[in-house]
Amino acid sequence: MNTRGPAAIREDHDPLKWLTGIGLGTLLAFIRWSDFRCPHCRQVFRRSYLPQEVVLGRGARTCPSCGRDFDDLSREWPELAFDEKTRYLFPTPVMAVIGGFVVCFLIVAYTVVQRPESVDWKFAKWTAISFTAVLACWSGMRIPGIVVSLRRARQKVS
Repeated sequence: MNTRGPAAIREDHDPLKWLTGIGLGTLLAFIRWSDFRCPHCRQVFRRSYLPQEVVLGRGARTCPSCGRDFDDLSREWPELAFDEKTRYLFPTPVMAVIGGFVVCFLIVAYTVVQRPESVDWKFAKWTAISFTAVLACWSGMRIPGIVVSLRRARQKVS
């Protein structure tokens, strides 16, 4: 049973979706956003530019416009499924960077097999270390939100 009230309304906007498959227009098709609205007065309370963004929070909100309570679709860390936790730690843009790094790694691996003397191992090593450091920093920035969410979840149970 949902004790948070009616769920927020999510409206996805893809104004340039029709450009998908038309040369460079495909790049512009990624211009998209989602509006989250109060289910009572339809006032926008959050806008997201990330598809399937996971937001940590109590899940309940009072609309500043109409003053009524509703479920804002945020959840505490313990309530999230494994895939939602993964999406919180590594949202779509971060996964794109990881995918780019994997492609580069495969190109280097192929080059090593074909022409081992042509690979600059010092550069490859520092690139991998830099990539890992950036990923660790990103994840580290997300950890305080998880800690706060766990604290709120413990207080709710007590």
